[in-house]
Amino acid sequence: MPAITPTEATRMMYGHAASGEWDKVATFMAEGPRVPAHELAIMKSLPAWAARVAAAHTIPRELRASLEYRFEASRFAGVRVPTLLLLGGASPPPFRAALELVLAAIRHAELVVLPSQQHAAMDTAPDLFLRELLGFFARTS
Repeated sequence: MPAITPTEATRMMYGHAASGEWDKVATFMAEGPRVPAHELAIMKSLPAWAARVAAAHTIPRELRASLEYRFEASRFAGVRVPTLLLLGGASPPPFRAALELVLAAIRHAELVVLPSQQHAAMDTAPDLFLRELLGFFARTS
């Protein structure tokens, strides 16, 4: 079953917001961005899960902003700082396409693919995530 569209995800979260069902964050994450069940279980087991649920009221606004945003590569031409872009190797193709656009737009950008990961590698593969961050900082400091 394909992931739901951003518009459907926005409607879903607005429905949860209207009914005060912020505990439905897990349902949204499974049905919207298609976070696999094993990754969702890891995320729910971490202390940060309560903060994710507490901040769930921001998700509809973030989804709406992402639907309205139009990427203009020229706006990023002046970025001169080293920039690390992380992509989960198991992420859906639209994530890769978006990061390829950013990579082309920022002169000092570097793309690192985290094998077998999706959107939450900081939770599901923290050692890999940290190794890439520290390596980037070591190369660019």
